[in-house]
Amino acid sequence: MTNMSNKSLFWTLVALNALDVLLTWLIIGLGGYEANPYIVAFMNQFGTVPGMILAKSPPIITIGLIMYYFWDKISPSFRKFTRGILIAFNIGFGILLVYQLGLYTLLKMT
Repeated sequence: MTNMSNKSLFWTLVALNALDVLLTWLIIGLGGYEANPYIVAFMNQFGTVPGMILAKSPPIITIGLIMYYFWDKISPSFRKFTRGILIAFNIGFGILLVYQLGLYTLLKMT
């Protein structure tokens, strides 16, 4: 596994999170709601989109720092763990986005 493929996984995670924010904002505009209480707390404090961005930023920044600044300094086992986390997050967000697209379609049709 090369650093490039790991960085590609990282940027995929960033893109999926951006799509999640966009779809959540669209769904809320159609009468839906955010189900994650952690995200809702940030949305109530800072507004819908800023709250979602602020809530999602710390894990993405942490992974980005690991990928771009510490990758060569960490142990192979932690690299493998980090790569597994990236893959799991990307799969999870992919599934979430499919659900959100279906929900958005249903709300848009009503």
